[in-house]
Amino acid sequence: MPALTITHLYFNLAQKNKGQSLALFPNPAERFLQIKGVDASGRLQVFDAYGKLMKEQHENCLLLDINDLPAGIYCLKLYFANSIKTTKLIKQ
Repeated sequence: MPALTITHLYFNLAQKNKGQSLALFPNPAERFLQIKGVDASGRLQVFDAYGKLMKEQHENCLLLDINDLPAGIYCLKLYFANSIKTTKLIKQ
């Protein structure tokens, strides 16, 4: 099977977030990621560049431990009340 090379990843935050403010910091991050602009109750998922679910969290969604993830670019998807927010996460 030939190797797959990904050269660009695009995430359309304005369309997904509908003008709501979402902040991740630090981003890029090494160990922990703080999330602002969402409620603590909800669910978040982290996907790798291939769409594989790497991490899922159902409580305390304002702080995410990413220490166990390999360095790379990820898609962070947050589910809260009646909204879904998607953004890019860079793990150093």
